[in-house]
Amino acid sequence: MYLITAKYSNDAERKRIEYILKQWENKVNIIKPSGITVLVDGEPDDIVKELMSKTGEDNVSVFKLGETTIDIEKSKKTIELSFNEDVNVVEKFVGFVMAKRKGILKRESKTPRIKEYSIYTNKGGGEVSVRLSGDKETKLSITIEAFEPAASYIYQTIKEDLEYFGKGV
Repeated sequence: MYLITAKYSNDAERKRIEYILKQWENKVNIIKPSGITVLVDGEPDDIVKELMSKTGEDNVSVFKLGETTIDIEKSKKTIELSFNEDVNVVEKFVGFVMAKRKGILKRESKTPRIKEYSIYTNKGGGEVSVRLSGDKETKLSITIEAFEPAASYIYQTIKEDLEYFGKGV
């Protein structure tokens, strides 16, 4: 049995977590403890004794936990394209694509031209790094780092937008 904690900072994130747990209820045994759940760092004997004396022995359960690591790696996907356009034109279009995907600019540097975005979709969130180089012919390299299925979804949507731009439509 595992205790999973998932932090959230607003109601939308809480609902997203509850929705995910609801989807898993039929696949694994998920129990949401009733009452108050606390983690005690140290020996709980005195606290448990007092809780049992005030609330009853049947109302208090104690479990010993150990932190575990889950080995889940982020997926890394790269899009590399060249455009026969000025680097400023490509940069503006990439900015439009990131805005369309609700990307939040986290960092940017002028030399080399790199912009880092954070994108969140209904499939999950990820980090997107955009690197531009060249003058008349612009080389574009976009690296997407996220857990699946978000990585594939972000990759596919950005690639489709950029290919549309590359066709000159």
